[in-house]
Amino acid sequence: MKRKIKYILCPILILFISSNLNSAGILVNPSFIRVQNVVPGEKVQLIGIDKCFLKVINRDNKTAKYKISLLTCKEYGKQFSQSYEDLPDTAWLAIRTAEVTVEAGKTAEVNGFSIKTPKKIKFYNKKWQSIVKVEKVPSPGEVINLEVIIPLWIETQTRQFNIFEKIFPFII
Repeated sequence: MKRKIKYILCPILILFISSNLNSAGILVNPSFIRVQNVVPGEKVQLIGIDKCFLKVINRDNKTAKYKISLLTCKEYGKQFSQSYEDLPDTAWLAIRTAEVTVEAGKTAEVNGFSIKTPKKIKFYNKKWQSIVKVEKVPSPGEVINLEVIIPLWIETQTRQFNIFEKIFPFII
């Protein structure tokens, strides 16, 4: 008899928890970021179509604080694309706002994101991937923490080098 009750209560409990989690949470736009034609040595400011880099939408019924991190795929432990290498150094990425507080049911726009790779011949013709992680800072007593990961694909400028430029890379 105890087993029957346990088997009946388990699906009801899962259904109850999933319906509560569906009304709470976080939504982030865009779902991926691709930056093309990045010139090594030049700083690139990222601004999306609607004049902001990232939108964080609080779908919860109370105000929440979110932390934005920039990680390599190796640091996070997840590889998105086989055709992209892991970004060599996340210090090349910068974000002005690392935390944002969003009221219940509201949206926060995050700007101030930039990329600057060192000016070296070896950084031309590259495809790198990284991760933008948005995670909710847990309130006291919260058991479940939510996070969203967004793939960031960076493609540097394609360029053919002559033999002189390969021998004397400091001239570029």
